[in-house]
Amino acid sequence: EADPTSSAGAGKASSRSGKAANFITVAGQYRDQLNELLDTLGSTYPHFIRCIIPNHKQIKLVIDDAIVLDQLRCNGVLEGIKISRMGYPNRLKYAAFLKRYYLL
Repeated sequence: EADPTSSAGAGKASSRSGKAANFITVAGQYRDQLNELLDTLGSTYPHFIRCIIPNHKQIKLVIDDAIVLDQLRCNGVLEGIKISRMGYPNRLKYAAFLKRYYLL
């Protein structure tokens, strides 16, 4: 009888009643879902729209600099700007990355 906790038995048939019954472990299901998610993410070109509230009083044309700055800092926008200004690329294909930094 196959051990369901071993990697060799994961996703294989159990032979309790003589008939082959397929089963999948929780780890196998997690792995399949993670691979599906990574495939989905790899096939997309994500972009983000961040909404910034200008003030807590909901008054139009009034901008509270401290509130806006805090939101930009928490969302990572300021860090992204700093990294870009330092000259680091924000997106590279793996082949371009490997070609540029292969010595490291």
